[in-house]
Amino acid sequence: MRRWLVVLGLALMLCLVVLPQTKVRSADQTVRAEDELVRLVREWLNAEARNDRAALDRLVADDFIGTPFGGNIVTKADVLPPEGSGDRGWPKSSLRELTARIFGTTGVVMGRVAVEDPSQPGEFRFTIVYIKRQPGWQMVAAHLDRTAPQQ
Repeated sequence: MRRWLVVLGLALMLCLVVLPQTKVRSADQTVRAEDELVRLVREWLNAEARNDRAALDRLVADDFIGTPFGGNIVTKADVLPPEGSGDRGWPKSSLRELTARIFGTTGVVMGRVAVEDPSQPGEFRFTIVYIKRQPGWQMVAAHLDRTAPQQ
């Protein structure tokens, strides 16, 4: 009987030591994944401004769907710049706010972007859905909506 209590006590102590560490590690992994999604949003905006087809091809999944400012449904083929296009893409822009959440292998990022080009001022809100696949996170859905500039 005494031996059984010792084993039970050791098992309980082990659980008390291991479980909190598992939760911390899981929270740290979530924070790192959220940081990765924030980096990918910045990379997406920079690729759009540079009209970087190779970067956009890597960031956007083949089965991507989205709704841009006009409200039409678009696919990856619609959002990639034409092959060899020298035209500049979107104007340079900066993130004004951003929220990222991870749900297993799915990430959702919502934010507000300000266009830095004085000839095309404006702001828009976005929602982007990412899926973690090989080789990493890819944009599978996005919605963009113009907004009035906030002070």
